[in-house]
Amino acid sequence: MKELLIARDEILGQIEHAHNAAMISLDFISLLLSKDAPVQAKTSISPSLRELAGMENKKIAKGWKASNLGKTVDSILASATRLEKEIDAETKYWEQVLAISESGWAVCRLPQEKHTLGVRFGFAEASPTFRNRSLGALRRNPDGSIYLDQGITSPEPQSLRVLIQTNGLQLGKLYFPKLFQKIHQFKI
Repeated sequence: MKELLIARDEILGQIEHAHNAAMISLDFISLLLSKDAPVQAKTSISPSLRELAGMENKKIAKGWKASNLGKTVDSILASATRLEKEIDAETKYWEQVLAISESGWAVCRLPQEKHTLGVRFGFAEASPTFRNRSLGALRRNPDGSIYLDQGITSPEPQSLRVLIQTNGLQLGKLYFPKLFQKIHQFKI
């Protein structure tokens, strides 16, 4: 009888071991299915594994949320800092444009670049050759300060010769011989 009880306990142990192995295999297959068919996997997964996986997923989700929130906060702070620098630079630029305008200089849009402001420092009555050279772009440095871009001017040295004549009689003249390359003569 003792041998029979020992054999029975041994068979029950093996049955329990086989049952556990079958349940682990079923859970493994259910986990594999959960990627492609989550509804079907929920019906076959064991409650203990569902709890364990659910808790782990919640921890992972919280970790990802915390990590992404940290990255978002860092990104917002970096954007705010960059925006603050840009506001300071723009404020400095517009203060200088206003100071130029209040000093009596004519501030206008550039004909070739409608989005760029320029300052006219010559005479509007001058010939087209000189009138176009009397307009400079007000460009902004990265720190917000202004510099005058006279990109229209020629890189070659230029000079101006003025002759004042009345009835064929020369009353005065002005020129710079060392810079003398092009002469524009105007008669009144």
